[in-house]
Amino acid sequence: MKHPVIWHNAAPLWDLALDQAALDQGGAEHPRFHRPEILRFANDAFMDELEALLAEDPAGLADRVARQETWEDERAGWQDSEDGAPIDLYQPVHQRFYLLAASLVCRLPGLPDRLADPAKERLSFVIRRLAPTAEDVDVDANDPSTFNEQAWIGDRRGGEWAGVDGSAVAAGEERLPLFAHVFELEGRKRRLLAGLLPVAGRELYQGSRTRVEVDEAEGGAGVTTSADATTGAIYVARCVYERPDCARFEPPVVSRPSRPFRLASFFDPAAPVRPVTIRLPVDTSEGGLRGFGKGVSFLLSNQLRRQMAQLEGQSLDDLDQGNGGTDPGQLDLGEIWILSIPIITLCAFILLMVIVNVLNFFFQWLPFFRIRIPLNLKVGT
Repeated sequence: MKHPVIWHNAAPLWDLALDQAALDQGGAEHPRFHRPEILRFANDAFMDELEALLAEDPAGLADRVARQETWEDERAGWQDSEDGAPIDLYQPVHQRFYLLAASLVCRLPGLPDRLADPAKERLSFVIRRLAPTAEDVDVDANDPSTFNEQAWIGDRRGGEWAGVDGSAVAAGEERLPLFAHVFELEGRKRRLLAGLLPVAGRELYQGSRTRVEVDEAEGGAGVTTSADATTGAIYVARCVYERPDCARFEPPVVSRPSRPFRLASFFDPAAPVRPVTIRLPVDTSEGGLRGFGKGVSFLLSNQLRRQMAQLEGQSLDDLDQGNGGTDPGQLDLGEIWILSIPIITLCAFILLMVIVNVLNFFFQWLPFFRIRIPLNLKVGT
């Protein structure tokens, strides 16, 4: 007997994803129950952390669900209510790693896991971009009429975006791997499928081209637009189950989209700060410094590099007079004011003012303290 195969949220999150109030009223299950979840980790050893978490406390996976955060407010964890707004995913250099987690199950009582045969079946996930339907339309991930879903046709070296039906897989679309993690939940063996989201591919995705399909009945053909310069592109991820040998009879099973997200820039000012340690040399002799590892590099953004290039051949006097660079109107380095006063100096100054004002009641010397009056004193010989 053939059983339908479907995608659900990660099994440890099922209880949280079900809307009990809707079930009691005979309504449908909560949408989060059917979609993959994005998990956030703040450690390079995120795979080891995931394995340890599943072995010790699978329910603790809820504490790793990605949420909107900044360096001022670092947070993660399950939210009972969501507004559906896209969240920012930061890069590994910010010490952030994101896994797409889901469960592939059979539609049977108990939702048993579907064990895929690697020789005949393929498990993967795809990245989709939500492109506005028109130039003057803002993408609303909750309103399908505001966007068209696009698939990445290519690989890690290059490609282009092309329109695709959300429930299908495009020819040549990049498939990213999913890995199975076995754990025990409520006395039963379960399988969690997880894959690493390519957040570091932001420049590749946003510097690509977009293919526009033209109706062949009108004599048109597929054309390609110029590079996409949009910095606030919105993406989603979908899990895919395929049987290549039966592709003509069994279409791919594509999950619902994940929570929408944006890919943060390397220079995003809101990104969490990754601790950086610069090791200084112990041996400061000439031979010791020559043998010290050269492992420190500085990375400049294109905008800062262009600004610094304008300073070539300029002196400090030129900068003081406002003559900076070949195009002074475009040079704007801003100003930084730094006031560095030790706390002991501030305490001593406050104490001094208190003592001066107290003694002023007796000696009335405050005018002499504030105004320096020279005294003409003669010393006899």
